[in-house]
Amino acid sequence: ASYTGFLMWDFYMMNREHEITNYGQAARLVLGEKFGTLVHIEQCILLFWFISATIKSAGEAMYALSQAHYCLAIVTVIATLIGIILSYPIYLRGVSMLSAVSFASIVISMFVNILGVAAQGSPDYSLPRGANANFLLFPPATSDAKAILASTTTIIFSYAGHLVFFEFIHAMRRPKDFLKALALAQTFAISSYGVVGSIIYHYTGMFSKSPALFNLAPSDLYAIMGWLAVLPNLFIGGVIDSNVLCHNIVQAVSPWISSPFAPPSKNSGRSGSHANGGPESELQESDTEFDDVEKEKQRFTNMRDGEATVKSDSTTNYRVRIMWTAVTALVWLISYVVSQIVPTFNGILGITSSIFSTQFTYGLPCVFWLISVYRKGRLRKRWFLASINVLIVLLSVVILVMGTLVNLRSLFNRESRAFSCSV
Repeated sequence: ASYTGFLMWDFYMMNREHEITNYGQAARLVLGEKFGTLVHIEQCILLFWFISATIKSAGEAMYALSQAHYCLAIVTVIATLIGIILSYPIYLRGVSMLSAVSFASIVISMFVNILGVAAQGSPDYSLPRGANANFLLFPPATSDAKAILASTTTIIFSYAGHLVFFEFIHAMRRPKDFLKALALAQTFAISSYGVVGSIIYHYTGMFSKSPALFNLAPSDLYAIMGWLAVLPNLFIGGVIDSNVLCHNIVQAVSPWISSPFAPPSKNSGRSGSHANGGPESELQESDTEFDDVEKEKQRFTNMRDGEATVKSDSTTNYRVRIMWTAVTALVWLISYVVSQIVPTFNGILGITSSIFSTQFTYGLPCVFWLISVYRKGRLRKRWFLASINVLIVLLSVVILVMGTLVNLRSLFNRESRAFSCSV
């Protein structure tokens, strides 16, 4: 995942003159208009299911906080309304601040979870203190292929955040800094998953549950604190997904709304003079395209305020605001209904993630890079990376098939009732 994230940045830098702002544009550039439209639709479908998953997870978290005193369907409605309110701004002003809040949320939740399982004194809250955790180095002999494959694909998809990478790269003042952000994010994810997972498994062993907060008794103070800490992370993830999806929808019917992350004008402050030189020349030469600091400040001020992306006419702004409010409310409400009425929601979400997340995270970045390098006549010079990319594409196909087969079997197992009042 870290490597394919680098490939997306590399591809973006090789094609700076085209101002790639999303996955659909990247696909159109490499594979044509029809395939680009298909990728754009896939992105919207995956974002929709992510929003539904956010609603379901937030509802279950609030249900746990209520100590099961209130109906799950009702508290999930409250979670949906919170999502609608938080999604009201058209432009994500201060995405970095949202990310900081999300980061703090997940870090606090992890520490609380560790303290909770350590203080519990038993691998499961239903067992007496001092019970044996029964550690296992390998999956138990009773595990079937479905459980093993499901666990494997869960690990693979844990690092699948590439869906909006192009939007973030395009929005950065210095796109080259994306590599620093990617390295920091992946280092934290890998280390935290490894360290926190190992510590929790040390205390819970074969009784370990997912998500890890389910290892604590619902009435436990640590569990309550943990769910409270993780809620902001859940909502912020859903709001970002909603904002991107709603922009895609509104852009299809209105020319007045631009990307939530894109700068206001295509070429302001960005020079395409080095675009044909590829990332090698980009890294060797100075950042002359961003020398005018004042101009850059003004450009990002305009992006923040929406002055260059929404027409100044008050009637137009009024219509855009009504359209935006209606679309965001409709997206969240439909997502809520889907999360409640689909009896095999997790299975369908798993299939969607297996098919689409595999493409966006592993397959497509390699395909984009290979085609772009081939067209620029550099495939022979970069044969080693090309070989790695071909291997990753083949592995992504295997992951796609594995994940789809595992989750197809789960479709035959009814998971819950529609609008259930309990988990």
